[in-house]
This record gives sequence, C-alpha cells and structure tokens, in this order.
Amino acid sequence: MITQKRREDLSNKFEKMGHALIQEGFTLSDENILQSGTILIILSNLILNDSDMFIFGEICTMFLAKKIIDDMEYKEDFQKYEIIINLKNKSEPETPKRKKRKGGKDKNSDENVSDN
Repeated sequence: MITQKRREDLSNKFEKMGHALIQEGFTLSDENILQSGTILIILSNLILNDSDMFIFGEICTMFLAKKIIDDMEYKEDFQKYEIIINLKNKSEPETPKRKKRKGGKDKNSDENVSDN
C-alpha cells in the first residue's frame, strides 16, 4: 500500500515536471527540452504499472546497447580514418601486435608460438 501511494506521488511529480519542461521547450524552441517533458509524462503513467515499466526498461536497455555498438563502430571507423591520414602524410601508422590463435599459433603464421 505504501509503495502504491509513493508511486502515485511520483507519478504526479513527473507529470508536473513534464508539463513544465514542455512549456519551457516551446518557449525556448528547444526540441530536446520538449521531448524530455514528453518522456517524463510517459514515465508518470508507466510507474503505475509493473509490466509496462518492465517493457519500457527493456526497450531502454536495447536502445542503450545499440548506442554502445554504434559508438564502438564509430571508434573503429575513426581509427581507420587516422591510418589513412597517416598514410597520406607519408608517416607509417603504428602496427598492432598480432594476436595468438587458440592452440598457440600466431594468426598470420603456421608456426607454433611459445607462450614464454
């Protein structure tokens, strides 16, 4: 019972903050502030329902995972870009160390590599 009352209190607060942010977003012509207000109003409704909140949490987790993967791909693309720039400037890029394959063999060699 206490939990439900707390959820209703938070729901009211989120809704009020959401409306205030939407008004501020319109006043400042700032789409991010406006969308933040919309999200808070959505959250004010989700907090009252366990299954809806769980599904929303799962969606947020998937979105975060996509952002992490996109960021990793961007960093890899940036490293490739740096190599190209270094080649254009006629300076050799730093060569990465070779990784060992399972079984103790070098990735680019058929010879055994010692683990010493």
